[in-house]
Amino acid sequence: LAHLACHCYIRSDNPTFSQLLLSDGFLTVHELDQRADVPYRVILAACESGNDVSYEGNEVLGFVGTLMAKGTAGVVASSVVVPDRDILSLMTALHHAIGEGQPLANALHVARMNIDPADPKHRWSDQGIVVRFTGRHVGQVAEEQCHVGLDLLQQLEELAHQLVVAFPVERQQSE
Repeated sequence: LAHLACHCYIRSDNPTFSQLLLSDGFLTVHELDQRADVPYRVILAACESGNDVSYEGNEVLGFVGTLMAKGTAGVVASSVVVPDRDILSLMTALHHAIGEGQPLANALHVARMNIDPADPKHRWSDQGIVVRFTGRHVGQVAEEQCHVGLDLLQQLEELAHQLVVAFPVERQQSE
């Protein structure tokens, strides 16, 4: 698990040069894409680091998409501007849940349950912090983006049911 608490600068004119400001300088999307290895799970505690930028050809590029393409299994990132002090309680609860063995999506859900939604400094917590993860199956990689909320499991069950209804699998008779 890598946790990057830094600043993010998105370049809509050239997303390849979007930057994370780290303690020893900038890390660009381009530099990240050139790396041979990436962490298995990443928390990008940087404003708007979860935003990908559309560019010519209807392609999107950003830190989350690049990490996922390079093999990161899950990323927690912010899609909005969040003041550092306002996110501290959520990040603390998130790491506590991860330390208990929760997957990223569940950990974020648990962390959100541990903050006061009535507190105005947490107004972003329901939609501003997102989890993206890949599911790896035989011959298939599926990318999911979830705004984790109290009804996440119910939404996923409903979606799975809709997919089964919309795309039934026909059984073939074995010879």
